[in-house]
Amino acid sequence: MEINLLVSLTFAIYILLMVWMLPILASWLLITVIAWSSRWKPTKVRKWLWVALLASIWVAYPWFVIVEDIDGRVVDEAGQPIEGVLVTAKWRENYRMSLAATDRITFINAMESVTDADGRYHFPGFFYVYPLLRRMQKGEPMVDFYKEGLRTNSFKLSWLRRTHPKKKGSFKPAIIRGSQWNDISVELVEIDTDYHQRDAKATLWWFVTEALRYDNCLWANIPNAIAATFDHRNPNKYPAAYIDGDEVYFLSKIKFVIIQNPKSMQQCGVDLSYFEVFKEWNIKIAQ
Repeated sequence: MEINLLVSLTFAIYILLMVWMLPILASWLLITVIAWSSRWKPTKVRKWLWVALLASIWVAYPWFVIVEDIDGRVVDEAGQPIEGVLVTAKWRENYRMSLAATDRITFINAMESVTDADGRYHFPGFFYVYPLLRRMQKGEPMVDFYKEGLRTNSFKLSWLRRTHPKKKGSFKPAIIRGSQWNDISVELVEIDTDYHQRDAKATLWWFVTEALRYDNCLWANIPNAIAATFDHRNPNKYPAAYIDGDEVYFLSKIKFVIIQNPKSMQQCGVDLSYFEVFKEWNIKIAQ
């Protein structure tokens, strides 16, 4: 009982600091800098009124989000764990591009995890600061499961996510983002139609090509997904990756060759060990 009380008290203090104290401190610093760098000399009362106003705007329109860890499990129809399942997750945000309220969707983060002998996978949480007028989409992340010859039992998965137990008595503000994927077991069944086979490959394909489209380091998080997407191709034609010094080019083929914009290994903290999951013949290094 004392431990639970201490945990609840610690969490309440944490929420108070993150939801209110941080915005108040940031607002106070901003007002102080403005007053110091200009001729504005507000009274103490007016200064704190401005601090309260800015902090309230910050709280009502949070500028960051804390994404919690996700731990899940993949099993077969008998409830036995499945090892070696590639699990991908993508977090997205939408934002307004014009007064016509045109929404566009872009990636915030992309990750992968491969299930262990007990069928378990893990996605670490992260801290993200929102750009102006952007918000993470509800229900994120989107999670998909890929293993040759298997697919998700969509009916059971839909039921699991609808009935996912909520932790009673736990209050989480908008800045703390949990997930319905946490603490559930996803069931995979054998693929019985060509449609499901094509759908599984297409889903992985779009996940990888979308992540490669951005000029950031999302690609560094998903080596297994990139390898699974490109390694099946004919090695006598085009390699999956072409390495020229520090730059990496991922190549895809849809009627013609598309060379993805180059990625910097040094910038993204990647070395040649990143490509160990690729088939040897699918990597070409410039001489």
